[in-house]
Amino acid sequence: MSWILRLTSKALATSKTDVFHAWSTLSEEKRRLAEGTFWVALSQAIGYLLEKGESDEVSLGSLDEWRSGFSRLNLVDKEYWVSLVDAAKLIFKPDISAVEVKSKLSKVETDNNYAKFILYLALSVQRDAALNEIASAQAVIYQYALRWKRDSDTLRRGIGARIVRTWRHIASKRGFYLNNPTLFRRILSDVHNLPTDAEVAKVLLAAADAVGIRYDEEVYKALSALATS
Repeated sequence: MSWILRLTSKALATSKTDVFHAWSTLSEEKRRLAEGTFWVALSQAIGYLLEKGESDEVSLGSLDEWRSGFSRLNLVDKEYWVSLVDAAKLIFKPDISAVEVKSKLSKVETDNNYAKFILYLALSVQRDAALNEIASAQAVIYQYALRWKRDSDTLRRGIGARIVRTWRHIASKRGFYLNNPTLFRRILSDVHNLPTDAEVAKVLLAAADAVGIRYDEEVYKALSALATS
C-alpha cells in the first residue's frame, strides 16, 4: 500500500517509523493487497543497512523489529514473510557457515526468487565461503537487483557497496589466493565506496578473473555490457 512506499529507506531500516501502525485500520482484502508491497519495503531496509555499512549488531536489531512486526500482524502469508526476515538476518551473521546457507538454498522452492536472492546474498558474506562461491553468488544477486531496479534502487546500491567492501577485504586479507592480486587491487582502488552500476560490474568481472572462474554466458554478457555503459 502507498503508506509503506512513502516511507524512506532510512526510516524503514532503523525502525524510526512504525511501518505497521496503519495495519489495524485495513480490511482483510486490503491487508492481502498490502502484503504485495512488503518486499519493496523490506528490500529497501536491507539495502539501507548494506549501503551504510551498519554493524552486524545494529542490522540484526533492525531486522528483529521487522520480525516482531510481522509476527504481531494478522497476515495472510505470515509464515512466508517471517521466513524472509529470518533469512535476511543471515546476511549479518557471517559465521553461520556457507554449508548451512547452501543447505537452506537447496530447500527453497524454484519460484521463490525473494528467498533465493536473500540466501545468495547471505552466502556471499560467509567468512568460510570459497572465493569462487562468493563471486558466483554476487553475480547472481546483482542480476536480481538490476531486474528490480525500478522498485529497489536502495537495495541495488547497498549490494553494490557490499560487493566492493567484500572484495577490498579479500584483496587485503586473502590476496595470496587471487590471480594477479596487484591488478585486482588497482581496479578496486578506482572504484567509489558507493559504486555506480558500471563499477560494480567491473569489480565482478575482475573478481571472476581473480578467482579463476567464468560466469555463465548470459551473466557474463550482461555484466560486460553494464561495465562499458
